Amino acid sequence: MLKNTSQTKRLYIIAFLRGLYFYLPIFTLFFTDKGVSLASVIIAQTCYSIFSFLGEIPTGVFADKFGQKKSVIIGYIIEIAGIIGLLFSPTAIGLFISYSIRGFGSSFISGADDAWTYEIAKNEGQDYKKVSARIQTIDLIGGALSAGIAGIVVQLYGSATYTWLIIATAVAIGLSLVISATLRDYIDEIHEERPKIWSGIILPTIQILKKNVVVRALLIVLILSLNGEYFLQSIYQPIFVDRAVLPIWLGFGMAIGTLFNAVMTQSWVRLHKTYKFSTLQSACTIILGILFVIFASISNPIITIASYIAMMGLFNTTQPLISQYIHKEIESKIRSTVGSAISFVRTGFQIMMRLLLGALVGVFSPLIAIGFFGVYLVIGGFVGKKVLKDCGCTD
Repeated sequence: MLKNTSQTKRLYIIAFLRGLYFYLPIFTLFFTDKGVSLASVIIAQTCYSIFSFLGEIPTGVFADKFGQKKSVIIGYIIEIAGIIGLLFSPTAIGLFISYSIRGFGSSFISGADDAWTYEIAKNEGQDYKKVSARIQTIDLIGGALSAGIAGIVVQLYGSATYTWLIIATAVAIGLSLVISATLRDYIDEIHEERPKIWSGIILPTIQILKKNVVVRALLIVLILSLNGEYFLQSIYQPIFVDRAVLPIWLGFGMAIGTLFNAVMTQSWVRLHKTYKFSTLQSACTIILGILFVIFASISNPIITIASYIAMMGLFNTTQPLISQYIHKEIESKIRSTVGSAISFVRTGFQIMMRLLLGALVGVFSPLIAIGFFGVYLVIGGFVGKKVLKDCGCTD
């Protein structure tokens, strides 16, 4: 069936399957029903980030030396193992272990996946920025569909369906793995001979991070606009319950927000033809920060749902533009390692932020933590605009 399907079209199929995280709307409730505290769920997210952080550079080097295809497939296998592990030990310790495994698995995918997409698009004569935006959009459509289905299923059949939603997620990732195995790896074309790890991969990566003005400026912007999506996903469900939001909105809110995100991802790419990247990036970050503050401060159910949907609609929507600028500065032979190094630095800051947010949840309340993060994003949006303007390297 896939023999006559182009590499990029296969990437689109994989993106849809990869977006089918049926368990996302219910995973916090699944564990709190088992007696796991909300603070433990947030700590598990931190475990995920720590192991992703520790694995970033080694797995990036692995992908550049042995092939992005091998790296991505290993990542999917580990991800499936981590998700299935949730069912065998639905305790706080089991959650920490499962998320640590999944975090390590994600590091095999993070740098290699984007670099592999760039190589496939380049070899098929396609615009990477458009391919990347489509992949992100299709992934989001899969996420919206799975969230909507999960919301309906839970509304109709209740908590008895939680286990099946987790299994369905693992199956979707398994299908992504199978199709990924049919894609072409460009490792032999990128390297006439396999590079030495230090002189051929790590040292050039360090030089890029130290001396390339564009990469440095974009890395600062990524730190100033840390992704709060996973933090929000781990905490919004109990808030919905406390504010008397109907259970169906656990999934439907995510589904609508994810579809909105798909629209915004394409919109930023189109708007970039008219507006400067610095303007678009700062606007997205500042608006997102304001929405976090609104979500934290106003308990009205309708405003809660609306602000949640709007936040979901803005997460990571400028990523294709950022990736395009970064990839223009990187040689193919170190593309995965540089991508992993950038993720390594950003994830380090993400870990510190999650630990701080977790402390705020434990000492004060989830709403204080959400409001604090919103203020951080607003300030980050203004500072990031200045960094890009001073750099003058992206517009």
